[in-house]
Amino acid sequence: MDVLVKMSVSGAVLIAVIVIVRALAVNRLPKKATRQPAGKRRKGNADVSGKTGCREAEG
Repeated sequence: MDVLVKMSVSGAVLIAVIVIVRALAVNRLPKKATRQPAGKRRKGNADVSGKTGCREAEG
């Protein structure tokens, strides 16, 4: 049980360090190094036709 707690704390510290370093370095790194995840990209890039994907009434 003691090993599991130590590993969990080590993982939490590692994640916290990564988050802090990324937050401090976001303005110093090139844009490609700090890409946004796929779900967070700007809207409108996928479909430039303006269609919503649902059928519209004709006529």
